[in-house]
Amino acid sequence: MLNGGKQKPTNIEKYCQLVKKLVERYSINYHLIGLAYPISEYEIWNEPDLGFFWATPENNQRAVVEFYDFYCAVANTIRAAAPWVKIGSCGTAFVFKNENFGDNFITYIKNNHVPFDFYSYHYYAIDTANPKNIYEIQEYVRSTLNKYGFQQVKCYITEWALTANASKINNTKLQSHVAAADLLSFLIHAEKAGVDKAYLYRADGAEFGLFDNSAYATYAAQAFWLYNQFASQRDSSIIKLTDTSKTGITTTGAINANNQINILVANYTADPTNVGESGQTKLPTGVKLQSQYYIDTAIPATLIDNERWYGSNNVPPRNRNKMLYNGKPVPNGANSPNQNDQLKYDDVNYQQSSKGYIVTVTDIPANFNHYTIILHKVFNGGQRQTLNGETFIYEPYGTISQSREIVIKDDDPSTAGNNTLALITIELY
Repeated sequence: MLNGGKQKPTNIEKYCQLVKKLVERYSINYHLIGLAYPISEYEIWNEPDLGFFWATPENNQRAVVEFYDFYCAVANTIRAAAPWVKIGSCGTAFVFKNENFGDNFITYIKNNHVPFDFYSYHYYAIDTANPKNIYEIQEYVRSTLNKYGFQQVKCYITEWALTANASKINNTKLQSHVAAADLLSFLIHAEKAGVDKAYLYRADGAEFGLFDNSAYATYAAQAFWLYNQFASQRDSSIIKLTDTSKTGITTTGAINANNQINILVANYTADPTNVGESGQTKLPTGVKLQSQYYIDTAIPATLIDNERWYGSNNVPPRNRNKMLYNGKPVPNGANSPNQNDQLKYDDVNYQQSSKGYIVTVTDIPANFNHYTIILHKVFNGGQRQTLNGETFIYEPYGTISQSREIVIKDDDPSTAGNNTLALITIELY
């Protein structure tokens, strides 16, 4: 992209020549520049439905059509250079009921036989703070693709997080136990909704990053560790689970070849006041502002300290987090209406889940008689020295009852109540 996507190419032909060279470098001759693997997927552009990234301010509809033609030219260039790579578009910012970058765009692709291997969109919960919205969004995207015969096209979320509004408050919020519970809940829901890939924005120490300026893990990073442990160790289909949609609890479970049952529990409270523009100045209860990484080559590192750099109200003048377009605030969804405000708020009752949860595992095979249970838990005030959260030996040596079930009751509100998460590992023997 040009200037981070803020500038449209004025000469598409020359731009495509650059694209061809890029594909040849990173997908064909990758070994000559030290890459172990070739780049195999290309997403064309970023959030063209926002006026900030693809704009013809005097004629928004013309901008949309121009993007269609641009995507066609670039996609065909990539396909000709490396026929085996996957090509998709386009990181749509507000995809829900977005006709310009939903029905109309996909119709154009179909009618013009444009390369199209995946459709990508972004999701930030800036209206509802509700990770369950992914079911509504994914259903809309998937049904639209299917309607035009693109059943084999994958669905990628190439940016997602609790909020997209930049502020020093939100940087800390995105690393907190609240974001951790949202993060784990979203991953579980996204998988169930049929999302093929989801890329967090972002997993580094920059703005919106997963890591702060301390030597410790963040709670959000610990959430990823829990999910990775679960996903990397499952060998079977997901266990059938009781419906918890009317509470704040989201769960998933699986068993593996080592006779282990692993269960993820995200106990998340969706609070819309934490997101959106008003949420930029609000820290969740119990969360303290954390010092963040700040990279600015124009300022000596000796001037960086915990009190000035994101540790107080003295925000560096070069990073005031205000995006401007032609000197004015960026319009929200200039090239298409922002339909995400139609997404549902979470109307569940958090009263019960605020006290913790009970997990009952049934139908345990008769060849097992004993078990151990270990809990890795993430909660506000828990240790941050390592990624695995707080470790609890729930049951060092248990005997399976005649009813062939195991019951785990975690009813401590401070470690299992609102905005907490856990990986429960049951080893059978």
